[in-house]
Amino acid sequence: AAPDLQQETSASGEDAESAEALVARISSLEESRAFCLVCLQAADELRAEANSVSERVEELEAEVAQRSQLIEELQAQEQLRDLQWAERENALQRLHLGKEVYLLHQVDRTLAEQHGLEQSSSEVHERERSPDVVLKEASEHAAGLARLLRCRTEQVHLLEQENEQLQSSLAAADRARAAADGEAALARQMEVGAEQKLKDAETRLAELVQDRLPDDSEPLGTGTADREVSPRLRGYLLGSSAGEGVAPELSAVAFRAEQRLRSIWHDLGHDSSAQHRKLESLSEAVLRSCAAEISCSESAKEELQGSYNQLQTLATNRFSVDVAANSSLHARKTTLATAAKQHLQRARQELRLSLAELLSLPEGEEVAQISPSQLATIAGESAEALPGRVDVELVLKPRDLDILGISNSKGDASADSWLQQPTEEGFRALAERQAEVKRLLLLVGHELPPLDRELEAHSRALGSAEQARWK
Repeated sequence: AAPDLQQETSASGEDAESAEALVARISSLEESRAFCLVCLQAADELRAEANSVSERVEELEAEVAQRSQLIEELQAQEQLRDLQWAERENALQRLHLGKEVYLLHQVDRTLAEQHGLEQSSSEVHERERSPDVVLKEASEHAAGLARLLRCRTEQVHLLEQENEQLQSSLAAADRARAAADGEAALARQMEVGAEQKLKDAETRLAELVQDRLPDDSEPLGTGTADREVSPRLRGYLLGSSAGEGVAPELSAVAFRAEQRLRSIWHDLGHDSSAQHRKLESLSEAVLRSCAAEISCSESAKEELQGSYNQLQTLATNRFSVDVAANSSLHARKTTLATAAKQHLQRARQELRLSLAELLSLPEGEEVAQISPSQLATIAGESAEALPGRVDVELVLKPRDLDILGISNSKGDASADSWLQQPTEEGFRALAERQAEVKRLLLLVGHELPPLDRELEAHSRALGSAEQARWK
């Protein structure tokens, strides 16, 4: 192995100083043995690669020969079609000339009949014939001309079809010739590349001995997560046949990237197995990225589905709304949320009007100017006026301030948060309070007429009829 190593080292073009430095690095027999083993393995790999390149060159040469034979056959077929077409063209030209002569003769005869250019005994005899005979001959003559016109039209159509077939055959032959030329050029490039690789084999052997080759099993893209994509490569990967400005799908980007990588790896000399391993690594990375995106999207969908289910249950129990079944989940949830908020605002407004009627509060925005202490005083007076001394806590509850839009003394901005988002608890509280207020209003409406009559009687007894009475 030592003589072979010396020959390869001398053939690699390394100078004496680098060789001495390389030998100086070998300090033991085991290191020299490992060094020789690495050299032999690298040499075997390069020989195997050279053999594969030679086999590929032979395959391409065989394909070039087959394509050349195919081109010759296509050229022969093209020449045969040219001859057949020329024969058909000559035959059709002869037929066309004969028909033109016939038509010219008919035209001359018609002109002679119409303008009297030639008057012969036969013409005089024809004029003396009956009109029925003349009409019959004219109809037969017109039918013959119509048949002649149809024949001429069919011939023109046939010639157009044959011309299209010939053009398509010529185009196919041109494409086959261009493909064969491309394969031949590729074969020549492969031959030149193989020769260049064989020349660089010894230099690469020395480089492999000094520095280890990177492992092919290492996933591509390691350490390049923060690397920017060049504008040219980005434009190529995002290219679309539909035109600029149209974003392609993920499958289109992956397909173009795979084509570009296979082309580059083919030029670099990677075989199919190495390309397959690297593509598997890329597929695994894309799979992880897509799985993470799917997981995130599914979590968002589950959260949206939960909100939609809550709103749907709320709509079933509290209100009705029409939702398009074929619309998206987000659109259905938005529709339900909007309807729930509107229904909540209507319920709040109804309860607000009922409370204002119960407490004899002013209408509009003037209610918000009343302080909580003033409202408590009004509620106490209203409770004392009711029969049975109704508890003031039944007339005015803490949440009534939120419904009336009156800020509490503590300044808690989140006190009316239960009125901002539609919930089952909020709807239940509004319904229960509305029932209580309606019951109090019914009680007030039942007790006010007797009180008015009693007050009117006292006023008459005291002689103060001129005073304003409560109505």
